[in-house]
Amino acid sequence: MGSKETNFTPQLVVIMDNAAYHNVLSEKCPTSSTRKEDMENLLLKNKMPLTGDLLKMELCALVKLHKLRYKRYVLDYVLSAHEHTVLHLPP
Repeated sequence: MGSKETNFTPQLVVIMDNAAYHNVLSEKCPTSSTRKEDMENLLLKNKMPLTGDLLKMELCALVKLHKLRYKRYVLDYVLSAHEHTVLHLPP
């Protein structure tokens, strides 16, 4: 019983509802109170090109524009590590 094996066969599609305990974010999306350097680092980490030295409000607008890219759930990482696909139901 101490094994970390899953009972799923590889390459399943797991359909998730919108229960709060299923949708724990692995990384919180920045807000206007987030430090400028943290916003820049997050945009660069997610391969978003930055042009020149942007003001904090411009960075915040970029983050807001691409907000869906930052929604990564813990369960998605766990299931994809075992070659499963996760499909989230719309709200």
